[in-house]
Amino acid sequence: MKRLAHFFLLFSTFLCSACQKNDQHVASKARELLNRQDYQAVVALLAPKKASLQDADAVNMLGYAYMELRQTDSAMACFNQAIKLNNQNYKYFYNRGNAFWQMGMPEEALKDFDRALELDQTVYELYLNRGAMLAAMGRHKEALADFNHAASMNPKDRNIYFNRAQSYLALKEFDKATEDLLYCTEIAPDFARAYYMLGLIIYSQLPTGAKNDPKACEYLQKALSLGMPEARDLLYEKCASE
Repeated sequence: MKRLAHFFLLFSTFLCSACQKNDQHVASKARELLNRQDYQAVVALLAPKKASLQDADAVNMLGYAYMELRQTDSAMACFNQAIKLNNQNYKYFYNRGNAFWQMGMPEEALKDFDRALELDQTVYELYLNRGAMLAAMGRHKEALADFNHAASMNPKDRNIYFNRAQSYLALKEFDKATEDLLYCTEIAPDFARAYYMLGLIIYSQLPTGAKNDPKACEYLQKALSLGMPEARDLLYEKCASE
């Protein structure tokens, strides 16, 4: 009887090992598809296996594909499953936080971003996203602390400075907002939204009745030339010759 029990133990161990190897192979294939942004293919590959997947990375990738396809409920179920399999990987909390954000649940998103940062403080995107979340909640001073931290870790990501500029604008710190937006155009000369916002800042500070400002018009023209149609109406209103 003991021999039989030992045989079944060895057999079940063999099956588990085989399952893990298969999951790893599937995860590797899914990663290739994600790199090609072929989200439908990721779902087609992983969704039929979801219930039996024991590889948390594979489940997380399925969730990410669902989120990119705006199937947020399915994404959330995957991230919950990934966290149940492994609650020590910041990526799963970070992705679930983004799913909560997509679902319009900022407080829950914030909890997951906090948890992600408890697990790893070396990823600047975590500070950037938490800052953006705080800014969306109107908590701009807290958001600035996160944007500052992200900027100290990666001074070349235009999104950090653009988001920080929005918080400075909300706090009416126009000079600091302008400085960040100008830096955006320095590191990303094709960033149309930064030029557009620079034009808006100038016009927001002009004296009552003032209309045309050459520098503002220059920024708006640049934004339009870079493919931002919103600049056209403002150009016509503010910059058209009398």
